[in-house]
Amino acid sequence: MAESAEQAFEQAMRLACAEAAAEGYYPARFLEKLERIGAVPYARELVRSGELQAGLKQLSDMERLDLSVEHLVAVDPRFRALFTEEEREAALWRLGQVRR
Repeated sequence: MAESAEQAFEQAMRLACAEAAAEGYYPARFLEKLERIGAVPYARELVRSGELQAGLKQLSDMERLDLSVEHLVAVDPRFRALFTEEEREAALWRLGQVRR
C-alpha cells in the first residue's frame, strides 16, 4: 500500500528529529506533542503560532533550518498539498524571523 502524504510528512518530521539528535539537539517536547496530536495538526499549530519556539532558534543556531517543520511546510514540494498558502507563507515568515 502506498504511503499517504500525511504519513510521509510525519516520517520526514521524525527523520529531521533524528538528524538533529545526532547533531546534539534532542527535541523531546516536540516529539511528545507530535505523538499526542499528529504531524500535520502539530505543524499547522506551530506555523500559526506568533511565538518562535526554542527548537526553531536552536536549529537556526546550528545552521540546520532544513530540519525545521517550517522548512518542510514552506519549502519541501512533497508536502505542498497538505498546507494552505497562508500556512506556507507563515512558515516562510517564521524562517525569515529566526534568520535575523
